Amino acid sequence: FVFTAAAFFFIGRAIDNIFDSVLFGFLLFSSLIAGAILHRLQTQRQETDDKEKDFIANASHELRTPITIIRGFAETLQDHPNLSSQTLSEIAGKIVHTRDRLENLIKSLLRLADIENSRVGKFQPVDLITLLEQSKHRLLASHPDVHLTFSNDSLCTRIVADPFLLELAFGNLLENAVKYSPT
Repeated sequence: FVFTAAAFFFIGRAIDNIFDSVLFGFLLFSSLIAGAILHRLQTQRQETDDKEKDFIANASHELRTPITIIRGFAETLQDHPNLSSQTLSEIAGKIVHTRDRLENLIKSLLRLADIENSRVGKFQPVDLITLLEQSKHRLLASHPDVHLTFSNDSLCTRIVADPFLLELAFGNLLENAVKYSPT
């Protein structure tokens, strides 16, 4: 009986050691997985922070440019109060045009903030031609010298989409087309 009890004792200790080894291995493996996941999350966070910094730098630059233009014209008007009416009219037109550009930029930033904060898009039937025409009219209001035509070769002009986001995308595409197309 003593031999059997001792054997069971040693077998029990061996099983405990095996269990401890398996548990240690599992904990070690889990720690490695957790470390890899944590590293990935930190990398993603850093990438997000970098993109946010780039966005803020670009937005600041885009906001400063029209403000600098308006300030320059305001200083010109202040320093030269006896400008001709034609020159005054040209300066006023440029200030209004720049103000419109600044206003559109601010609206775009606010829309972007709304998009970031919204959880679910509002999908509904949308007529693409109507949205394109609205985007065209907004573009022509800030760029009256631009000539823009649409060609509708498609039979499908109605889709289900978020009209706000789609109009924002069309507006951005048209603004970029004006900005980067040769004159």
